[in-house]
Amino acid sequence: MADETDCYGDDDLGTALLKMHESCVAPSLDYIDRTGQCIAETGFVVHEMARAYRNTEFDNLGTVQQISELLLSLGLV
Repeated sequence: MADETDCYGDDDLGTALLKMHESCVAPSLDYIDRTGQCIAETGFVVHEMARAYRNTEFDNLGTVQQISELLLSLGLV
């Protein structure tokens, strides 16, 4: 059965490419993993901010409605 590194060949170029591959794969995968985690955390925080903004807006709307009803009941509007 062929090894996945057979594609590089056994000449100097193949050896150099294999060494580059071996030295780059782990840091690249680590970087991708960390980037993915940052994106997930950012998405969570943005979602929480949107939820807080929505709740604040609904609270404000409720307060405005109460004030409007009070003004109407007093005949000021």
